[in-house]
Amino acid sequence: VITEGLTEYNNKKAIHNIFLKIIYNTKKSAKIYLKNGICLQGFVEMFDQDVVILIDKDKIKQLIYISSVATILV
Repeated sequence: VITEGLTEYNNKKAIHNIFLKIIYNTKKSAKIYLKNGICLQGFVEMFDQDVVILIDKDKIKQLIYISSVATILV
């Protein structure tokens, strides 16, 4: 279950980083909706506190700023 890792949330960690870590570790496909309504789909290749690198089925990589993300679906 994806939400199992969210129990480690504390004041020092941003919850989106914990959520992205779970998605990354489970190798699940994710849909990332941006604030402007665009939907991106793929696998999280890497991330930090500012950006996510998403790779799609055609191996195209996209750099996404966390500040532009509205919703992440798994």
